[in-house]
Amino acid sequence: MRRSSSSTSNALVTGRDSIFRREGISQVRSLTDLVGRFFRVPVAYAAMLGLHDQVVSCIGSGNAYWKHLTAFPSSPFLVSPVVIRDVRESPTLATGLGNLQFFASAPIGTLCAQNVGVLVIADLMARPEFSRLDLETLVEMAAMIACRIDLEVLVDQSNASRLRYLDAEKRFLILANLADTLIACHAPDGRCTFVNDAWVKFTGRASQRDMGDGLYFQ
Repeated sequence: MRRSSSSTSNALVTGRDSIFRREGISQVRSLTDLVGRFFRVPVAYAAMLGLHDQVVSCIGSGNAYWKHLTAFPSSPFLVSPVVIRDVRESPTLATGLGNLQFFASAPIGTLCAQNVGVLVIADLMARPEFSRLDLETLVEMAAMIACRIDLEVLVDQSNASRLRYLDAEKRFLILANLADTLIACHAPDGRCTFVNDAWVKFTGRASQRDMGDGLYFQ
């Protein structure tokens, strides 16, 4: 089923908002720390995007070098993984990376196919030995971060749905008890789950407090 543009946009905004909560940042930082230790690099961070794909936050290590990476993320870094094993082989990028000699990145894309960031690693020395398998591992680690964001979105949506349900239930109870009409609700097994004040006044059979034991509708 194709997602509507509004639902996709709402999920994206929710994901971005969620990940910037304290627990969301903590989770992403733990994952970027893992990336840094795995690849043994001084720079490992997630560049999180805001509107118009502008970097609004960086989470991870090597912040002293982030200023050299202001050009990232941008196309094609948001589309596919990129690796520059030695900046001397890419002279057009050498001036923008300061004294960094190695760079690799993988887009962070959620299940709704929206780019929310880029996972970046960099080093002060060239990494000619950085293999295709290494790049695939970086992509998998970016997917782990994306899964974390998707989980935050699901939790937020679930909480919002629950709050909407509780709010609707509260409004129903208020209106039901104001009504002169007799109102009773029951579960599929016939057990009564609610009667309004008019029912109690008219029948004298049960109140909301002592319901659970024995009021059934057949």
